[in-house]
Amino acid sequence: MTLNDITRKIQGAVILPTLGQQSEFTVINNVGQLTIRNSGGNELILTEDHVGRVYARYMQLGNQRLKGKQYVHPNWNIGVNKIFDPYIAKIIDVFCGNVALQSVLEEEANVQD
Repeated sequence: MTLNDITRKIQGAVILPTLGQQSEFTVINNVGQLTIRNSGGNELILTEDHVGRVYARYMQLGNQRLKGKQYVHPNWNIGVNKIFDPYIAKIIDVFCGNVALQSVLEEEANVQD
């Protein structure tokens, strides 16, 4: 899963609920560059490295992957951005969640063989 995989799936702007379902944020595809805008109007342009780090964390968490607190201090001290990391996790879940789940299932099947 890469940033390009997500970018290809988003046309224009998409509004998503946060992991906690208490607010919303917008993901904007501006000529192949994804930007997140939170409800306060703050924005972050996504990079491959940033998405990759959050994706790795997402894959580690199992049934805790949809809990926003798992992407911020003190649960994750090496996060890139405590404001936007949970939003990236939501984007990964919405646009690549089935792919990520399939990857985990395949790894588990290989371990059992």
